[in-house]
Amino acid sequence: MTHAHEDLEQAARALSGTDAGAQTEGVRALIRIARQDAADRRQALAALEEFVAGHRGRAGYRSEAVQDARTALCAFDPDRAVRGVVALEVTAAAMLATAAVTGHLLGGTGLTRVLVTVTVWMVLWASVAAFRRFWRPYLGVWAILSEPARWCRALGVLILAVFLTGIVRNAPTSPSIALLFAAAAGAAGWLLWLRKPHTPLS
Repeated sequence: MTHAHEDLEQAARALSGTDAGAQTEGVRALIRIARQDAADRRQALAALEEFVAGHRGRAGYRSEAVQDARTALCAFDPDRAVRGVVALEVTAAAMLATAAVTGHLLGGTGLTRVLVTVTVWMVLWASVAAFRRFWRPYLGVWAILSEPARWCRALGVLILAVFLTGIVRNAPTSPSIALLFAAAAGAAGWLLWLRKPHTPLS
């Protein structure tokens, strides 16, 4: 039996215990094995999947170990990873557009519009943060993208938010301009998500 197999079995045993610290270390060990040993990757991911499934619907589902395991499973599954990244980026763009449109509709002067926009953004952000446990695995996947990729995608999200804002603001008064913004938003989305984002774990 190789050293990697021994480490895998030891980590899997730690997950079956009740000690939270040992479970966290076990999850991290399985992630290291999945990263470094392609031969044992499937077994390591299967152990993580079983661990997460065993805690679903229970109080321990919010634990550090379970959240780390979910993040790793998302990162190693290309389809799951891209769905997570897309969900985050679409949500961020929609929140930015909502805040900007609300500021435009309710604000009078330029300063008032800025204040309303920032206030709405903070309220939306607080609402999303309240459910952080649902988003954390996908945040982790987005965070392990390369730094240039993160900057490029963040810029793309801002551009998409501007186009979405243009759609909503012009739809009631100028449908033709709104259609142009919709076409631009479609192009931005196509550039952002045509290809699955590459992650170091995939």
